[in-house]
Amino acid sequence: MNALPAIAVLCGALVLTSTPASAAGQLARHMTELSGAPQTKTMRGKLRAHDTAEYNIRLRAGQSLTVTLKTNQRSNYFNVTGPGEGDALFVGSRDGARYSAKVAQDGAYKISVYLMANAARRDERANYTLKIAVKD
Repeated sequence: MNALPAIAVLCGALVLTSTPASAAGQLARHMTELSGAPQTKTMRGKLRAHDTAEYNIRLRAGQSLTVTLKTNQRSNYFNVTGPGEGDALFVGSRDGARYSAKVAQDGAYKISVYLMANAARRDERANYTLKIAVKD
């Protein structure tokens, strides 16, 4: 895969990179906290069928993470997975469109935005806004 990452900096503390979609229809976006909190970042994106957008953010134990999804598609959700975890801490299709908690351990947390299989099979699309807020 030809990787041509684009880098943007928010408030000197967050870096957002984007890689092109692979042949399998996966879309990945990565966000990493470099230093300091509080930080709030709002991303807008589009998904189609089996695309998945992934945002990674590095957090310290005790920081608060709040994630909110607004979308035009009823089958568009996000999950939050902790460092080294196989199972999601938050499953949007079960738990809703907002996650808020203090993180238990240092590390990279992954936020995956996706369409449910029913919408993906119908080749549906979603426009979404994902707001990620980190506080000490």
